[in-house]
Amino acid sequence: VAMFHEVHRLLPDLLVAWNIDYDLTIMMKELDAEGIPYEDVFCHPDVPHKYRNVWYKRDQASKKTESKTLTKSPADQWHVLYCQASFYAVDAMCLFKKIRTHEGNRPTYRLSAILETEVGVGKLDIPGLEYKDNVDWHIQAQRDFPLEYCAYNIMDNLLIVLLDEQTNDLSSAL
Repeated sequence: VAMFHEVHRLLPDLLVAWNIDYDLTIMMKELDAEGIPYEDVFCHPDVPHKYRNVWYKRDQASKKTESKTLTKSPADQWHVLYCQASFYAVDAMCLFKKIRTHEGNRPTYRLSAILETEVGVGKLDIPGLEYKDNVDWHIQAQRDFPLEYCAYNIMDNLLIVLLDEQTNDLSSAL
């Protein structure tokens, strides 16, 4: 709630995350658990209550052809957050892949892999905690290494900015 208060104060054009479905799903789950209406968080506070609405349209995880059903990777799913705010929510992972459709599929679209190939740097390590690409790692990092995890998250945000300085995806394609 406090983060979005600051986001609305800044009036950004874009709200960017890598694999945004994960972040928005977790945020909405936590808001539900606390009984906080999505409209009070995602919509700009100057919008009158009667005009606020939030709709999160998750893209399908599969697509059907005439003969079979194909699973779509997370990088192929374009999710949309509809709300009355200054920003458009963008999944930088999906945008990265869409702009490079002509390349074909990469082995992975994990942020760490894209950073290493495009910028030549990886994500921040937390000494004493071996990285695992799963939710349990994030829970343990928050619990056992809170300051380091804050630095890790700040660095993740800065690395997406650094990636965009290299690729110009967000700054030019949109």
